[in-house]
Amino acid sequence: GKSFSARYGQQILVVIWGIGAVLFIGMGAIQYLFCKRRYLKHAVVCTDEQVITLWQKSCSKKAPEIQICEQISSPMLMGYGKTVLLLPNTAYSEQELLMMFRHEAMHEQKKDLWYKLFLSMVCDLYWFNPLYRYMKKLAFQDVEYVCDELVTRNMNKEERYSYGQIILKT
Repeated sequence: GKSFSARYGQQILVVIWGIGAVLFIGMGAIQYLFCKRRYLKHAVVCTDEQVITLWQKSCSKKAPEIQICEQISSPMLMGYGKTVLLLPNTAYSEQELLMMFRHEAMHEQKKDLWYKLFLSMVCDLYWFNPLYRYMKKLAFQDVEYVCDELVTRNMNKEERYSYGQIILKT
């Protein structure tokens, strides 16, 4: 069998890994809940019928509620149980809204929030390996690239250009 010191060393490593995993997962959860609370505390339900209608037309299923939030600078989906679309308190043209809504609706349709949560959890379980953090960063970028590709797939050159300009603006 293994020597006493080898078994003891393995147990110490398992304890260190467990403490690290709990800390990283806990910190991620606290950070998410803090941001969600801060954003939703300052958000108000969107009452603009034109904006709501555009959003509903962009979604393939039931559209999440839209809330206007001064704390953010670009549109984002938030929430795992009850997802909401947060929009910055910025005036957008109908074309800009439509393009942004197509992008966010694609994230909703592909369940990207859940995918990113899964990636974050795996990264937190392997907290001791810096390559996982780098891979997570690249995977999050890929999620955005895939979303943009799917949104622009059937657009002509001018529409793609407009979409790119809106992405850069937001």
